[in-house]
Formats: sequence, structure tokens, C-alpha cells
Amino acid sequence: MKTLFKTFILIPFCCLMVGCIATNIIDEVQLMHVVGFDYISDKQIEATISVPIYQQEYMIISETISAQAKMSRDARLKLNTQSSKKLHTGKLKTILLNKELANKEGIMTMIDSYTRDATIGLRNRICIVEGTAKELLSQDYEHEEEVSIYIEELLQQNIEGQNIPDTNLLIFLNQHYEEGQDPYLPILRQYDNSIQISGVALLKDDKYIDSIDIAEAFFLKLLTQRFSKGTHELEIKNEDEYAMIRTIHSVPNFRIEKNSNEPNIEIDIKMKLQVIEYSENEISDEKLEEIMEVLNNDVIEETKALIKKFQKLEIDPIGFGSLVRSKNSDFDLKKWQAYYKNMEVSINPKLIIVDKGTKQ
Repeated sequence: MKTLFKTFILIPFCCLMVGCIATNIIDEVQLMHVVGFDYISDKQIEATISVPIYQQEYMIISETISAQAKMSRDARLKLNTQSSKKLHTGKLKTILLNKELANKEGIMTMIDSYTRDATIGLRNRICIVEGTAKELLSQDYEHEEEVSIYIEELLQQNIEGQNIPDTNLLIFLNQHYEEGQDPYLPILRQYDNSIQISGVALLKDDKYIDSIDIAEAFFLKLLTQRFSKGTHELEIKNEDEYAMIRTIHSVPNFRIEKNSNEPNIEIDIKMKLQVIEYSENEISDEKLEEIMEVLNNDVIEETKALIKKFQKLEIDPIGFGSLVRSKNSDFDLKKWQAYYKNMEVSINPKLIIVDKGTKQ
């Protein structure tokens, strides 16, 4: 009985001790939620961090701290000299790099120290910024109290429910180090009094070289990922009509000739769709067939145009090279790269409309 009594006394006491220890640790550090890097010169970068400031009545606002240095690790040391508490990366969610820096210096030189930090999760997002990361993080956004939460939720809903392909630190590193694939990242910009995703950055190795817009991003997502949500607007030519299509389920399936550095490649794209908007009256069976035909042609033309763009830029965001290498034990990278420049790919959409939608 005494043992049982002691147990009941010790359990809440231990819980109180653990709670106190955790609170003390949090009170002694300043949590970084977002870090951004901007190009200053060939020998200088500027790092800006956003930290949450907790106010009364559960209000959270953002404050920024900036420092210039030669490398990102040096910038972290200088940022600490401006903070009353030690900066901690355990709650870091997003890493931003402005376009000029990503083009001239590349991504890896900026994030190398963060990839070696055990407190940083591999699901953190990396984004390219039009303009400067400092300006984007320092702006007060109407109806958005804390900028890091705003960016995190903006990215999440556009990746999970719109046209932006999924990417994070883990995916980026896998694409970067994978032979036969190049990474891609979302692009952010200030738009009026908000932050907008303006497109997807295309990288060669780890350097920014070009971008695609939101409409093109839909087709990159079709070619690279299994996903359940995304939208595409169709124009019914010569009839001044339009329809908005939403994917319910989409899966790309690559059929690649084995044991060849110059393989035939076909991509079956299975899509379950719904028409969520239509500019005219209710959709007849004949009109639905027309919409299906327009969509089928759109998928073929747009995906092929995207592949041609990637070939011209000598990049491979889709990862054809990686897929071919997995099918060929005698894979020769140089032979593959020579073939890739002018490679033709067959696109086979397999479309199922499950809902005709409503009149706009």
C-alpha cells in the first residue's frame, strides 16, 4: 500500500519536474521559424530571420533580425550577436533564397550548415524569392499575424490542393544528389499586401536557371507525382467557351525500354476529373466528349512542350535519367545525356470524368 501511495505521489511530481525543465529551456532560447538569404556581392550575403514574439491574449507577431557575412554559418554567428537569447533552429520551417543568390551562388552553399544540423527536420520547405527575402519577411501583411505561419500554410495548401509539386528539404536533397535528375522549388513574391506563389523555379544542379508559371506547374505535377487536387482551365476553341477542370486523382506511369541508353519512353497519365466550372449551359454528352478531346490534346501538347523546354535548358526535373538508369545495369551517363537532348516521349492520357460540374 505504501508503495502504491508513493507511486501516486511520484508520478505527478515527475510530470511537474519535466514541465519545468521544458519551460526553462524554451525560455532560454529564441526560436527561428524562417531564415532568408539575399545576394549582396560576390563576397557578401545577407541573412534575415523571422522570430515569433508572443504577446498577451495569445497574439503572435513577427520580428526580423538581419546580418551580412561571407557564408551562412558566419551569418548565424552574427545574428546571435543581435539576439538577447541564443537562436535555436528546432522550430525552423522554411528556408528562403532570393533568385539572384540562387543563380550566382547556388542553393547548397547556403543550406549546407542547415543540412548538418540535427535539430532541423527534413520536411522543411525551401523557396526561391523574387525580390529580397529581407523585404518579404519584414513586411506587415494584413490579416496575417505571423509571417512564418503565413508562408507555411500558403505552401501547404498550394501543394496539397493546387498546382504546386510537392518539395521539401528531403526531396530537394534526393533530387540534387540523384544521377539523372534536377530539383525544382516554389517561387514566392510580394504581391500587394500579401505573399504569392508565382511559379516553380527550375534548377541545374543547385543553381536557378529558369522558371515555369502556375499553369505549367500543373503539367510538371502530372509528370512527377501522384496527386489528388489541381486545376486547369480549358478553352474551347472557336466557340468562346471555357471549362475549369479539377483532378480528383492522377497517376503517371512510365514505360521505359530496358537495358538501353537510348530507350523508347511512354508515359500513361491516368486522371479522374471533375468539371468544376463551365461558361455555358448544362453540359450535354456531346459537349462532354468535346471537353474530353480538348483536355486530352492539352495534356499531350503541354507536357511535350514542357519536356522540350527542359531539354533546351539541359535539365531533367522529371527524372528521366534516374528512371532509365534504374532499368539499365550498363547505364552510360554521357550517352544518355546526348540522347536526352532530342529524345521523343509518347504521352498517353487516360481520362475519366466523374462529375460534369455546374454552369458559371
